[in-house]
Amino acid sequence: MKLDRQPSCRERVVERAVQVAGLTVLGPGFCMPGRGPGVATVFPRYKLVVTGPGIHASQVVRAAEYVAREHPGEDADRVVADAVALYLQPPNVLVRSDPSDMDRVFAADELIQRLVPRTDIRFTGLHFSSVRRALRRRGESWRIAPPPLTPEAAAAHIRSCRLSVDTPTVYYYNPDTGEHVLTFQQFENIGPLLSSDPDQALARLREICRLASMTNAQGYKELSFLTAPDREADPEAIRSLARAVERSAPDPGETARAYDVVRQAFLRAAGPELAVDDPDLPAWRLALIDRLTSVRAYCLEESILGLSPEFHLNIRWLPGARILEDRAVFDPQASPRARSLITHFLETMPGARSVNLGRVVHSQSRRDTSGEEREVLVAAVEPASGPPEVFILREAKWNVEHRMKLGFPVEAAVEATSRYRDYIADRLAAMAALGAPIPEFSRIEFMEPGPCGRPVPVYYFSRPYVPGMATDKIAPALYRLPGFTPALARLLGVSAALSMALGRADPRTGSLFFDDGDEVVARDERGLPRTLLLADTTGSFYDVATPLADLLPQVARRMARHLAEAAEHGAPTREIVEAAAAFGEGLAGEIRRLKALVENDGPGLTNLFAGRTPEPGGIRRRWEAVLFRIRQANPEELGRLARETTLGEPGLSAENREPVSQEGMG
Repeated sequence: MKLDRQPSCRERVVERAVQVAGLTVLGPGFCMPGRGPGVATVFPRYKLVVTGPGIHASQVVRAAEYVAREHPGEDADRVVADAVALYLQPPNVLVRSDPSDMDRVFAADELIQRLVPRTDIRFTGLHFSSVRRALRRRGESWRIAPPPLTPEAAAAHIRSCRLSVDTPTVYYYNPDTGEHVLTFQQFENIGPLLSSDPDQALARLREICRLASMTNAQGYKELSFLTAPDREADPEAIRSLARAVERSAPDPGETARAYDVVRQAFLRAAGPELAVDDPDLPAWRLALIDRLTSVRAYCLEESILGLSPEFHLNIRWLPGARILEDRAVFDPQASPRARSLITHFLETMPGARSVNLGRVVHSQSRRDTSGEEREVLVAAVEPASGPPEVFILREAKWNVEHRMKLGFPVEAAVEATSRYRDYIADRLAAMAALGAPIPEFSRIEFMEPGPCGRPVPVYYFSRPYVPGMATDKIAPALYRLPGFTPALARLLGVSAALSMALGRADPRTGSLFFDDGDEVVARDERGLPRTLLLADTTGSFYDVATPLADLLPQVARRMARHLAEAAEHGAPTREIVEAAAAFGEGLAGEIRRLKALVENDGPGLTNLFAGRTPEPGGIRRRWEAVLFRIRQANPEELGRLARETTLGEPGLSAENREPVSQEGMG
């Protein structure tokens, strides 16, 4: 294989082969403190790292020359095939993943760990399912470089991707693809140099033209221009500029004219919103971050696992363990809690091939969670066969550490937390006995070092992930589907009846929990709501005294918001009124079902908690109050009030409140 040496505008750095931790480092220091971003290339077969100016292609050339000197007769093709690209983003190192050969990438990772702490080494390739799968099976989903989640993070990412090659021109580097993105402002900065420093201007233009003509080993252009999505820089103008600057004695006038043609074409393609480099300008920031990352919704780990969009980019995967011959080899950075949780899944799911834990960063619920310290985790467990199974893990809200911060002595904190765990378990048993549509919960318990220096119990409640759409996060376009709003309203009527009957209320305010993130709807093949499951049971049995009719206005307000949204997005008036009726019918039907169940005492509801002590506030007294309130309910009256109250809410216009005949309701 013939390797073309890439011309450099800088004086060639004198090659220095330095032995460091059993590796040969060719070029200036590797990730030295205070050093800015740069590129490097690792050759695992040869235990060689090449650093310094240039691009990865030029580093491969230097590596091949070095290997040829040290190992005469070595095939250059083997050197090229061994290369693994790095992007040095102090203090981090990004390893460019190769979906077709992750073993080589992992071998490079093992070598780099001799120079850099493992926690500072991350992998690109979030957009490749094979890369995610390879890391997942090593228990290392946490090592995939995360995308920027906020405007502040996006701006910081952009700043960290500023990179020069052989001249002072600044490019923005995509670690995933190896592309150098050139902005209009950086190109325009060359113009004044054509008269003040022609040699520097020519060096920069030669570099741009050279990079624009190259393709890297992954098939991506070495250089692209930041333009609007539907436009691109004029390639013929760039070729003309290249011819002008490549002459042995460039004509200054011809070069200036060719530069100006490219400048004008570049400005037209970029447009005014992309003409100035400024991370505070949303359009420029979003356009550039789209070019610097390869993240697309369909390729996120959360999407592959089947999680709904509110989880996308909202999970921070944690250091865990690799499963080798049914044995967990824990990462040194794995926390004691992560080790305990992974051990639980390995014990309860024998033969599991991998367990990855992730922390939910932002709460899915709209309710006030200030002052709470409950951790919510996602566990992706890959069984011996079949796709990964996903679980949602919620720590008991009032844990030992939280109670100790409130002033509880350690023994009292442990006892109170244990009682609360038992109360939650009783609450779940009661809801299941009433036939509430909730998932199957299980308890996870283990000991870990507490703030007092002694082991304290930790309690989690685990449930399978429920696929579907949270009712408080419905895309507006869905309301336009014929039949969508009435079908949703009927399911929400059932859920409203349950929330009222079970007294699901906020201890802070007393307001009812309903339609605020806990209700998850599954849709049929037409996109219409088919079933509703109550994924979380927060606040159940808090308000067991308020008459159900007095709670109706709260659920009616939530339903009215859906109807107002539907009206705003094109649902016909007839369907709005039909939905209000369906809401009332769903609510009344569920109250009838609960009333019949309680009056017939199935399945032993009256004595469900007969063995519990009858202290005020305990599960036994609360349960008795719930059963009494259900017995006193009037389903038909509640259904009528639900319909009328919903239609009477101020969010609906007068035309939406017009009655419709029973015949027209279907």
